[in-house]
Amino acid sequence: MRQGVYFQSGNASALQTIGARPTLSSDGVDITSWSTAGGGGPIAAACLIDGSAGATIASPTGGTAGPEVWAYILAQWYLVGYLNNGVTIPIVGDTQGFATQLSGIGIATRLYVAGTVSAGTATAKYVPMEVA
Repeated sequence: MRQGVYFQSGNASALQTIGARPTLSSDGVDITSWSTAGGGGPIAAACLIDGSAGATIASPTGGTAGPEVWAYILAQWYLVGYLNNGVTIPIVGDTQGFATQLSGIGIATRLYVAGTVSAGTATAKYVPMEVA
């Protein structure tokens, strides 16, 4: 039986500034602390996006399907999904953001959101929702 641990806010990641696609092993945020006692990593995580101003977040340069989610697995970045069903994400300002659930990230060691921000700065934070 899998034990569920929901919204472990104490294990929230550092903020990641949303930008171009990841290229370095140090891009994104480290989520290795989510693994417990050598066990598996999180099954799902919340992705919380906030902005410094009213803006939209669209596909990164080279992309056409909307803001992208990347996971660092076995020493390589993999495109694992798109946010908001590939539709541009509206950020109303510094008081209203965007949240979604990421799934299937069990063996990832880093996460990254890639996108083009129309104004100001947008950041992503990840919070484990369920740990195997």
